[in-house]
Amino acid sequence: MDLYETLGLPASASEAAIRHRYRELAMQLHPDLNAGISEDRFKELQIAYRTLRDPDQRRAYDQFLAMAHAARAASRPKPSASPAPAPASPRSAPASRATHATAPASAAARMRSAENKPAQVPVPEATVPPAPSELRARQVGANSIRLEWTTPTGSATGFGIYRWSGAEPAFLANAGGDATSFVDRNLEFGAYHYQVTAFNTAGESHATEWVSTGVTDPRPSPPSSFQVTGTTFSSATLGWEADPEEVDSFHLFREQGARSDQIATLDPAARSYVDSQLEQGTYAYYIAAVNVAGASKRVGPAEAHIDAAEPETASP
Repeated sequence: MDLYETLGLPASASEAAIRHRYRELAMQLHPDLNAGISEDRFKELQIAYRTLRDPDQRRAYDQFLAMAHAARAASRPKPSASPAPAPASPRSAPASRATHATAPASAAARMRSAENKPAQVPVPEATVPPAPSELRARQVGANSIRLEWTTPTGSATGFGIYRWSGAEPAFLANAGGDATSFVDRNLEFGAYHYQVTAFNTAGESHATEWVSTGVTDPRPSPPSSFQVTGTTFSSATLGWEADPEEVDSFHLFREQGARSDQIATLDPAARSYVDSQLEQGTYAYYIAAVNVAGASKRVGPAEAHIDAAEPETASP
């Protein structure tokens, strides 16, 4: 699953374009609004949106995508400038027969000779098994991902599970030779990328293509662009952006020194708030989006510096 392709956007898309495209697709793919739409398709859309709208997660995904494209390009066979090898020579003729013919042995003699010889069972030399095929990944439960694959024909004694670590493929676990699935548990919310190899005593196969999926968070996405948009001698104005389809309310917090208070619960349509009657000092603000599943992580701080000296009014 390519997250940009899921949204139908290029990798250079802006945050505003990602947000706009998500709202369009959410109306088209929400299973409660459209009969016959798979919940998995809507879940893929949520994974893509929540990953790409978060700057840190998007940066990590872009790094993964660059690595995956480079690995795919390196694995393609390159044209060779050397001439094609000559066809293999036919087998050489058998050695010349003896000049003196010998009398053929009787059937009984040949049977007795065969009985006296131990059976020679050829032992095949171990070879590296082929890679698994049809690797698939999907979320199961609240915080787990299940991998499934088709076991290759051959002599695999086990499978290696690899997960993208943010910098390189990292070994995760081994599965037995008869395994066709693996569950990665206790995951945080976000996108995940996997490869699987097959191995035996002769070595390890090349890895499968990367597959991507994610663990979706039923809680709303955190608000974005949270900032102080203006101050007066006794107030601070705050502004933010959020997806209205995900939010039931906003919780606004204010910190000054060691004190921390929730100062407001706001309507889901709210995109600004004026905190008034402030005294001189520095205030740090945080905001969280809330729905029936819980609260998003808090976003902030947005700092406001209040100078309590009221400006003089001009004399009439």
